[in-house]
Amino acid sequence: PPTLSEIEAFTADDSRGAYEAVVDRLLDSPRFGERWARHWMDLVRYCESHGSQGDPELANAYRYRDYLIRAFNSDLPYDQLVREHLAGDLLAQPRWNTREQFNESAIGTAHLRMVELGFVPVDALEDQVKVVDNQIDVVTKAFLGLTVSCARCHDHKFDPISQEDFYALYGVFASCRPGQILIESAERLDENRAELTRLKQAIREGLASAWGEAAGQFGVRLQEQSRREAQIADLSAQIRRLKDRISAIEEPARARVLRGRGEQGGASLPLPDSRWSFDGDARDCVATHHGELHGGALIRDGRLILNGVEANMRTAPLDRDYHEKTLEAWVSLANLEQRGGGVIGLDTPEGQFFDSIVFGEITPAHWMAGSDFFRRSQDPGGPAESSKPGELVHIAIVYQKDNSITLYRNGEPYGQSYQKGTLHPFLKGKSRFLFGQRLTNINPPLAGEIEEARAYARALNAAEIAASFRAGAAGVTAEELARELTAAEQDQLVALKAEQTQRLARLNELQPPDTASDPWQVALADSRGNTSSPLHLWRQALSDDGQAVPSGELRERWLKLAEFWRAELQTRREFNQSQFTPQWDLSSADYQRWFRSGTGLPPEPTPNGEFSIEAEGERVVAGIHPAGVFTHGLTRKHAGILTSPRFLIDTDSVSLRALGQNSMARLVIENYPIGNGGIYPAVRLNRDALGWLRLDTA
Repeated sequence: PPTLSEIEAFTADDSRGAYEAVVDRLLDSPRFGERWARHWMDLVRYCESHGSQGDPELANAYRYRDYLIRAFNSDLPYDQLVREHLAGDLLAQPRWNTREQFNESAIGTAHLRMVELGFVPVDALEDQVKVVDNQIDVVTKAFLGLTVSCARCHDHKFDPISQEDFYALYGVFASCRPGQILIESAERLDENRAELTRLKQAIREGLASAWGEAAGQFGVRLQEQSRREAQIADLSAQIRRLKDRISAIEEPARARVLRGRGEQGGASLPLPDSRWSFDGDARDCVATHHGELHGGALIRDGRLILNGVEANMRTAPLDRDYHEKTLEAWVSLANLEQRGGGVIGLDTPEGQFFDSIVFGEITPAHWMAGSDFFRRSQDPGGPAESSKPGELVHIAIVYQKDNSITLYRNGEPYGQSYQKGTLHPFLKGKSRFLFGQRLTNINPPLAGEIEEARAYARALNAAEIAASFRAGAAGVTAEELARELTAAEQDQLVALKAEQTQRLARLNELQPPDTASDPWQVALADSRGNTSSPLHLWRQALSDDGQAVPSGELRERWLKLAEFWRAELQTRREFNQSQFTPQWDLSSADYQRWFRSGTGLPPEPTPNGEFSIEAEGERVVAGIHPAGVFTHGLTRKHAGILTSPRFLIDTDSVSLRALGQNSMARLVIENYPIGNGGIYPAVRLNRDALGWLRLDTA
């Protein structure tokens, strides 16, 4: 309503144009657009969330509201408003906001997203029918003043609208794919592209020069690495023998302690419901959750060895339900730069639910309680990890009935206890324990060694956690052990452990904690046993002690390696042909059949050898890629959405080879736009190396 002063000014104005002046003033006011946009928003059923059980947010809905305000205030012709609402993203000559440099017309179709979506509907087609029926109802009432949706089940009773007309419209709306689009001008989006392209070419030339210079040192480095590895192997063997001699003294004493402890020991130390000691195998010492090794995981010297590439261990399905619980492990990290590997966790593969002890996923070098889509995860605020390679760290996470989560490191609380989300049940027969990966098939996994892992189907208290840490992986304190040893045995142990410390120190000199900062050393070490490494071929030129092998022997080695790869590739081709049906190859012309949106997607697939730049740190190259489609060729700030043509799912799984950071690969069923896992398979991508992902469609 007008203010008192506005009323007084109008009544005091006796001029012939007083009325027109007020009308012009009101039409020129920004409030005019706000007022009338509200009426239009009622017509299109404006909303900022999708309703239903989860009531998920409709991101950027406010942009449509502001679009309407600007349209009314600029006196946009009605025919143009209609065009923009029905096909604003397809207009050959769209309307541009010259002040803010974006496509106004493209925002008009946003009202079609303002529908109710079911909460993970079991029948996606039924949900699509509901959505499209709502779209037809809104559009035809708003623009035609007709109830066309009445013809969904039969011809309209009063208006000349047939059921055939309804489903003709249905086909139009159902063929549209919901999603977000870019509205900025091409000039604005490409503002820095030319400079980034120039800089990347300069980097390419600099890398070529640096690599050419480094290649001259390859032979020397290869010999040095071979000699270093020979020394490491010898020292490692000596350390294993020392460990065996130490165990020969300690294990009988430890057994006597445990036998004599009786009921008193059970009261002070918690008894696990599952325990993995990795003494020669992956068996669960307490229950039936025996492990299976995958991806190169192995058990050596009483530890589970995880290579940080694909290695993981999965157990048999749970033999009981886990609600409140405690996860505990003694772990040695290979490096502190790794991100997102899991130590021990519970995993439900079919629904992609998990709880896990995770390192460095949210905050680099910090521990956290990992969970599906961070539903129960946050940074607890503990200190950065500072352990050295080979140093064991005790980590435990307690999940309580009140939904609180508490982390412990070396027997002490790690950061603050917190509550987020609700306790997730892991059910008998449907879930399992997972080591190395936080979630099945999410790589890279943990790089390190697990000495001991335990799980409890209850929430341990702080005193029990501290007692478990003090007792160590074997569950016996140093004081208890000492009381069972003779003076001679104690003296012998002191000498053996001193010798072991000396050998470990020398081993750390040959394998310093910052080995990862020397890319040559990392690559050469990997090439020793990795037959797919391009440097593995040249490793054949040296013996184990770093000496050049005779030319005849080198020839035989190369021929043997060539024969291995011929057979290996043939086996892979036959397996793939028998097990999989190729659908699309995005390094080929198939790419043009896909729908593309975003600044990062190139007009054509990139050839073999394209590389991406590491934006931070001392590394220059984040990855060198085979032919394909990559959005981060110039910068990680360029994004993209790539969607396939429609296809029929007639298999139990769909596999794809992909990489990405903060990205997702998912199956979109009947255009349901918010499926992020569960019955709508999805995988989050946080990896810089290409790998195969499996979406379960069974």
